[in-house]
Amino acid sequence: MADEKQAQERRRYYRLQPSPEAEPRVTFEFERQTLEVKLVNISPGGLLCYVDEAIKIITPELVIPRIVVALPNKKPVTYSGRVVRVQFTSEPGMQFCAVEFVRFEKKVLDKKSKPLPKPAVLADDLEFVQRLQSISNFSSIASIAEELTLRQTVYDGFAAEAKRLPLEERWYFFEVIDEMKRRQPNYPPGLQQEFCRLCHGEDRSEFVLTTKSRHRLKRFLKKILPI
Repeated sequence: MADEKQAQERRRYYRLQPSPEAEPRVTFEFERQTLEVKLVNISPGGLLCYVDEAIKIITPELVIPRIVVALPNKKPVTYSGRVVRVQFTSEPGMQFCAVEFVRFEKKVLDKKSKPLPKPAVLADDLEFVQRLQSISNFSSIASIAEELTLRQTVYDGFAAEAKRLPLEERWYFFEVIDEMKRRQPNYPPGLQQEFCRLCHGEDRSEFVLTTKSRHRLKRFLKKILPI
């Protein structure tokens, strides 16, 4: 229990545990094999999932070339990752698998983490929550078309906040918003804290452009900017 608490304190993100009705579909893709896993929680830094015990290739330090997270009614996001922990569970035939993301599209993880400061409760946190509550709750809408329209209205209401975030945090911000609406008004403290942190535009991402991509960007800028 103490180890888990310390791990939570070291994490740069709140681990989102999606409601069953909004659970993303996650697949591990190798050169000759694709595995679908059961998600437990996820953040832009990694995920925890259940994997069939019969799948012997899942071992610590294994590199997963492509991890596709298919979000309900949204564009999938793709990472590469490294297995950091595999352990047995009380559920027969299943094992826990913890994966650290090491790459997001053309960005790689630059490991220079420092301990995160204790978050302060800012005066405008309440304004963010009240603004979210003022928009009708789409999680109880029976019509899928109406739900999608209302969900987009919620996203549009926080478009300015989302634009301040890098892409690898932006998809996560929208998932946090979805979960906040599903749990409204009984928000878990960690979830509400993460929602407000993202609304403030605090960038905790450690994904950076690869050297190759960075050079390509510099060449492009030279072409369009006056010298």
